[in-house]
Amino acid sequence: MIDNARGTVAPLVLVFAKHVESSLGDDPNARTARILAGKGWLCASLDLPCHGPDIRPGEPERLDGWAFRIRAGEDIVAPLCPRVAAVIDHLVATGEADAGRIAAYGVSRGGFIACHVAAIEPRIRAVALFSPVTDLAALQEFKGMENHSLTRSLRLSTRAGKLAATALWMSIASFDERVDTDAAIGFTRKVVAAAAPERTADLSLHVLPGIGHATPEGAYEEAAVWIERKVGDA
Repeated sequence: MIDNARGTVAPLVLVFAKHVESSLGDDPNARTARILAGKGWLCASLDLPCHGPDIRPGEPERLDGWAFRIRAGEDIVAPLCPRVAAVIDHLVATGEADAGRIAAYGVSRGGFIACHVAAIEPRIRAVALFSPVTDLAALQEFKGMENHSLTRSLRLSTRAGKLAATALWMSIASFDERVDTDAAIGFTRKVVAAAAPERTADLSLHVLPGIGHATPEGAYEEAAVWIERKVGDA
């Protein structure tokens, strides 16, 4: 956890990248967190499934581990959600975090997790996504599993209705074959459709010139400004 500079009750941002050290350390994934921490935010993270201490003996790591667990019928998201809720509960109960000012952001596979968590955790009011995985079937690790029932049910588009009232910001390269730019754009369209006609979705999509799976230049800084505007001054 990165402590806020003021040492008082503070807005909270949850960071999802790979493992905690990546999310809150010197990795570029932590850039937005470091900017917000310098402005008084509290930053916290949890290890993603099959990363860090969640790696189980005898199974593959990282995204290969996701495919391994899902092939065996295990929901990789469900066990993480109550752990996130417990972290929020603790930080609010100890007076460190403001329950009314909570945001999250995720990088690539972390964006996938951040959205799933936000879909069932109403205290998360805004989510920033950097080149996010939105459909596991787009990943090379899931080749041959495109029609697997759990693979399909975990597509972020299935959570569009739950996310329609959450502020969303996304940045992705115009040609990201790794996570599929078209799939990411399609997810945002589902959120917009789910919000209408009762409301206009609070969604900011940035498709920037670029080829490959990398965070576009300046995106971490821009997201920090957006998160603070959406949540920090509430």
